[in-house]
Amino acid sequence: MSDLRILLQRIEHFREKLDRMEAGPTCLEGTDDGRLLVGQPRLPSGLSHGCQQLLPDESKEKEGTRCDDALIHFADECERQSGAASTAETAFWREQCQILRQRWEACEADNITLRWRHSSNPRLEHHQHTGALLTQWEQWLDQGVISTSVCEQLRHCLQDRLRRFEIALNHVRKHEDRLLRLSRCYHLCLKEARMMVAEVAALAEELLAEAQQGQPIHWEPFQNTGMGMPQTLNEAPGNDQPLITMCYRVASYALHMAQVAARMILHDAEWRMHPLPVLTAALVADIGWLTLPESVTSKPTQQWSQQEQQAVESHPLRSAELLAQTAPDLAPLVPIVAAHHERPDGSGYPHRRHGEAIPALARLLAVADAYTTRRAPLHGDTVQDSRQALTDVLLEAEQGRLDGRAVALLAQLSFYPTGTLVELSDGSAAVVLAPPPCPADPRTAHRPLVARLTTADGFALTCPELLPLSGNDQGVVVRPLPPARVLPLLRLFPDLQ
Repeated sequence: MSDLRILLQRIEHFREKLDRMEAGPTCLEGTDDGRLLVGQPRLPSGLSHGCQQLLPDESKEKEGTRCDDALIHFADECERQSGAASTAETAFWREQCQILRQRWEACEADNITLRWRHSSNPRLEHHQHTGALLTQWEQWLDQGVISTSVCEQLRHCLQDRLRRFEIALNHVRKHEDRLLRLSRCYHLCLKEARMMVAEVAALAEELLAEAQQGQPIHWEPFQNTGMGMPQTLNEAPGNDQPLITMCYRVASYALHMAQVAARMILHDAEWRMHPLPVLTAALVADIGWLTLPESVTSKPTQQWSQQEQQAVESHPLRSAELLAQTAPDLAPLVPIVAAHHERPDGSGYPHRRHGEAIPALARLLAVADAYTTRRAPLHGDTVQDSRQALTDVLLEAEQGRLDGRAVALLAQLSFYPTGTLVELSDGSAAVVLAPPPCPADPRTAHRPLVARLTTADGFALTCPELLPLSGNDQGVVVRPLPPARVLPLLRLFPDLQ
């Protein structure tokens, strides 16, 4: 795909975001309907050809509270309006209300909604308020005290609320489907000594397509709830459950790392020509973790003993061995996987290689891994926000521990990547829609294109406000939004991540 075509696709995707924002509250995560791409039962030519290229030549809470107040105020205003609809109009609006009720009930019965109820997910409050508003509408129709204009407003409001919640469900459903598919690949690799290469390649193609469309990285922390996992891997016996859980954990990390790598290679002409081997390697690089004892993998890095550290440092070789034994088609990726924890200054593992002795793709994966392990740690370490994570990776590059060219590609994500919830200099909350023209320039990194979600004093906006921060009088991004303010926002905009 040419640079021009990629640029045109990103411009078109951005225009769609703007169109949705002008029409009403924007869907900040796209209009994904949850449909999944089906992998072909063969090794894709892009991956096959790309692998050949790697062979040697020799071979705050108030936001949510005020949203509740706004709903109550809206209901009161509707109730005060006069001019009841005619009998025929009432029958029409009953039908419209019933259609929306059916959509709400489908969401209510969804397994994801049930899990959110058990975990007190703030998105569930949005769903419950929608149900309450539907009930109030039904009561007004029964009493014959509501006008057609108010019914129009209610339908528009409820459609938007349902759309947002359905997008949130579809996103989680898509993520869990990918998690299942990659976990199954890992499980079969260990239990039956065969790797589903076509399935891994299909996942790589899906992640690449999302990156090319300019979609944000979805940071979904792994949660071991124990709900549904035995069924998803063919009712595995109880003694297999620790392995299944670890398959899910490693798959979650690998999907995040592949998303990072997919966005890095878009800024490099050479890697853009052969992208699938990069993402495939990211998806299988840490399969060796599954051979480590649970006593090691369940600990933060600071608690590892010297012996446990040595075991961890052996996992790249274990990954390479498993790949060599179970996926002959991916043979060119074996040395890449084995070297993805090496460092240019020789401080990496397992062989303490230096500089150019480390394959270029392995150096790129090391950078993607260094960023991912800070944003979604595999083994219980502290989660960092996007600004801190990129800052730390840049510091490692200055110290010679990471490849400078690869880190420059990562810096294109910017300190506040697309989809990041941020706090602006006036105290309002916003979401990043696009990075600044020069994402890696620290002088402009705090001036991306954003959609403001709340006012400076915490009131939720009826419609998110498009706000370019390029001008000196328009404010700047101060920091990623603190977790204490993110959770209440999910009650207003459940489609945010």
